[in-house]
Amino acid sequence: MNGLRIGTPELVRWGLTSRDADNLAQLIQRGLSGESIAGEVSAWRKKFSKLHFVH
Repeated sequence: MNGLRIGTPELVRWGLTSRDADNLAQLIQRGLSGESIAGEVSAWRKKFSKLHFVH
């Protein structure tokens, strides 16, 4: 199997919105092209620290 599966329900649950989609796509593209993005991803990920849509 080839491909990349992204659990969009889980991303939304962590607060990712459509405004974040372009940045996510760029990070994925850069990471897949071999660029080292770990530090940038870690810093960006910190803004998604609260769960949404759960009781």
